[in-house]
Amino acid sequence: MPMKFPYRFIPGAHGVTPRPIIPIQMGLTEQSATRGYLALIDSGADICLFSPEVALEIGIKDVTKGPKSSVSGVVAGAKSDYYMHRVVIKIGGWPFAMDVAFMPDFTRLGYGILGEKGFFENFIVKLNLRKTEIELKRHDS
Repeated sequence: MPMKFPYRFIPGAHGVTPRPIIPIQMGLTEQSATRGYLALIDSGADICLFSPEVALEIGIKDVTKGPKSSVSGVVAGAKSDYYMHRVVIKIGGWPFAMDVAFMPDFTRLGYGILGEKGFFENFIVKLNLRKTEIELKRHDS
């Protein structure tokens, strides 16, 4: 059964903009995935990305202990390092264990990013800007 979420309206330099931002819960285990966060659905992002503050809040004491990689373009086009950690993200109560990147240079926008690996591989995503509605359906349902 599909889930529906409204777009969130974010103030910016060009007025208020609708964004496909949804509520999620995250933790190190399914039982601990109770902390709530917001995340932008971004089909242009290869990975799921969050700030190191989120890592600390869910119990990752040192993000630099995870496998290191880097990406360009997230922070003003510059090359930035990130560290991968296995976490559980719940969306609409559905838990998914996935690798998530925590980037020290990632300024907290007030939301994380849900990308191709981890998010889109688990969901069929329909973004309807006209109705400002997001519809998610699990691939296995």
